[in-house]
Amino acid sequence: MKFKKLIAVSSALIMSLGLLTGCSSSNSNSSSEGNTGKDSAKSLVFADTQAPNNLNPHQDWNGWYVSRYGIGETLFKLDDKLNVEPFLIDTYENTDDTTWVFKLKDGITFSNGNKVDAEAVKASLENTIKENDRAVELYNIDSMEADGLTLTVKTKDANPGLPASLCEPMGIIVDVNDKENSDTNPICTGPFVATGYKEKTQFDVAKNKNYWGGDVKLDSATFKVLADTSALDMATKSGEVDVAVSMPNSSLDDYKNDDNYTISSNPGSRAQMLFLNYSNKFIQDKNVREAISLCIDRDKYNETLNKGGSTVAKGLYPTYVSYCGSGYEFNVDKAKKLLQDAGYKDTDNDGILEKDGEKLSLKLITYSTKAELPTFSEALKSQLAEIGVDLDVQIVDNMTDECQNGNFDISLWSFTMLPTGDPQYFIDIAFTSTGSSNYGKYSNKEVDSLTKELDSEFDTKKRDEIATDIVNKVMDDYGYIAIGHANYTYVMNKKVQNCVANPSEYYLLDANVDIQE
Repeated sequence: MKFKKLIAVSSALIMSLGLLTGCSSSNSNSSSEGNTGKDSAKSLVFADTQAPNNLNPHQDWNGWYVSRYGIGETLFKLDDKLNVEPFLIDTYENTDDTTWVFKLKDGITFSNGNKVDAEAVKASLENTIKENDRAVELYNIDSMEADGLTLTVKTKDANPGLPASLCEPMGIIVDVNDKENSDTNPICTGPFVATGYKEKTQFDVAKNKNYWGGDVKLDSATFKVLADTSALDMATKSGEVDVAVSMPNSSLDDYKNDDNYTISSNPGSRAQMLFLNYSNKFIQDKNVREAISLCIDRDKYNETLNKGGSTVAKGLYPTYVSYCGSGYEFNVDKAKKLLQDAGYKDTDNDGILEKDGEKLSLKLITYSTKAELPTFSEALKSQLAEIGVDLDVQIVDNMTDECQNGNFDISLWSFTMLPTGDPQYFIDIAFTSTGSSNYGKYSNKEVDSLTKELDSEFDTKKRDEIATDIVNKVMDDYGYIAIGHANYTYVMNKKVQNCVANPSEYYLLDANVDIQE
């Protein structure tokens, strides 16, 4: 069916900083934006272990945080089933394969009071394309024309996934004419505005007095960035944090049995996945890649090590989509035989295989802000040692920089596969030879060719079939290796209302989040 339609800091630091008391209600208010004139102000403290580089939503992955903090909004939005819905858009129409006509809602304003019209949206999207490689890949825009509230977009090729891609927060609509402090106080359309900025430590927001979308329940909020999940757990239990994001499953039992807390959890699309660096001659050997996969006891990793906080990966994508893929198995003996038949031998009896005079030693990098990743890495190190593969595990501070510089043989990521609700997103940025997140330079000409078909196919059933073919080919290559798919979980003070985990991971604070008095 054609897509042509019209749609009307460590725990010690926590204590020393003196975190704001949870669910606070006080006579003082730090920002005029949040001053309602009432006797008390409603405020919440959120905490996570990850932070943006800054608050410019068009750069890197910053937009995800600007969206979560309630500052920025996109033209389209995903519901809790990952369906695409118009948000700042009133109606839209795909008039031919390469032409989209978007009509904006009337009455939308930026937080500075300026009107949001098609010209402002055009300028914002142009800036996104200028600053973010993912936008170049996913939007594929040739030209844009603004007329009042109507924006006409021409794509270079057919791009049925454009509305889904416009859900991604790199496309947050920003007043690019107001450039003062754009990295710390972007002017957007959300229910909150940035009022305080401590780099990768704390972000403060207050109610947007010009919010176009109706009443905003809270007056202000603080977002704390803590050193690790132990600090997150401690701060939540002490009452210093009202909403803890990405709480590890190993800590959830304490909260499940305590009536002072509520838990919101959603089976997201975040995969714990091995990215492989094809510049390494051992990684270039499919036998090695397959042996690595065969040594992963996915049941143990997800159900025991991660205490059920993720589901076992049957394929690259989660099982609730038709193109998930299948075929992973755990078989150490098979892995040993693969390497033996491929000519790998331990000639000096040190427990490490060799080939052509070089030991089969690999470096794996990962990061600690997702608690399960170091645990999975050490488990993999132990299991690979059984088959004679030496794995050096290193925890790094900036995974993106290390991977972009090629400083890895294997990198273990927690990566969202379906943030736009569409398979095209991750396939474009990771599985294609030129993908911006294809850090290890995986390349398969058939995958590249099929991806071009996917990117221009409007029929949903055919898109899923093409995606299935792509996933199967990547799995046959062991081009990327999935371990599990993580649940997305918030732990909240029981007084927090209307705060619901969304599988896209884009949304957290919005106008409806409230405190029960």
